[in-house]
Amino acid sequence: MIMTAQLSISAFGAAGSFTPDPADITNAACLAFWFRAWLGFVLGACLGSFANATAMRLGNGAANLTMASTCSGCHRRLSAVDLIPVYGWVRYGGLCKCRSIRLHWRYIFAELALGALVAIYAVLLPDMTAIGFAIAAIFMMISAMTDLETLTLHPPLLVMFALIGGSLCLAGDAGLISWHLSSLDALIGLAVGAATPFLINAIYRLVRGRNGFGTGDVWLLGAIGVWAGWGLCLAIFLSAALIGAIIGGLMMIANSGNGQTKLPFGSLLAGVFMLSPFLLNGLVH
Repeated sequence: MIMTAQLSISAFGAAGSFTPDPADITNAACLAFWFRAWLGFVLGACLGSFANATAMRLGNGAANLTMASTCSGCHRRLSAVDLIPVYGWVRYGGLCKCRSIRLHWRYIFAELALGALVAIYAVLLPDMTAIGFAIAAIFMMISAMTDLETLTLHPPLLVMFALIGGSLCLAGDAGLISWHLSSLDALIGLAVGAATPFLINAIYRLVRGRNGFGTGDVWLLGAIGVWAGWGLCLAIFLSAALIGAIIGGLMMIANSGNGQTKLPFGSLLAGVFMLSPFLLNGLVH
């Protein structure tokens, strides 16, 4: 399984990634390394801020996802400076603009997490792969947050995610970009990804009389299959299931849950997917 998963992303190690000695600041390649890391962090932090805002609006049932951001306390519209990722949090000491409410940790977490992730993508992955997975990270962060907070995944969002992945595969087939999957690989990944939780849930429901996976998990893993291919998709599923089993076991030991406690499996899938290029291809040493 791991060998198959590695083959699914073997192109990740192609030309375009580089790892010069970061301590040699006089080296031109090193300067390029740090510039790519800095640029990746800035862009990633912006994407994290956008993902957090979108997840919050989806969780609150907002009809307009494109409405202007406002202060959580006084509800006045925020300026462009207030919306600068990380800076806005530091400027107001983790408080809203009018300083009447302490902001949730998710604000700074989303910005720092995606900032760091995209920075690593930028210096370790080929250019097009880094761009593609940075886009994917937006959808995965939104899905992880909504599932963590409300145990809800949004099929329209996941369909859009799958369509973008499929478009990249088609562009790769046409020779327009360098991409690690063909359209056929993506279709097989979609089928295997969607079928895996669906069939397991059908068997579980037959035996236990209740669902083990939600419908959103089927949509999510199917969409992940379009991006990852069937081998890596199954590896992501097994990894997330193992992590979920460990968390569930620890909750039972701590008497904070039981065998019927629902876990945000979609959040685990999204998290493992975002880390999969490094965990399964040995790009991080």
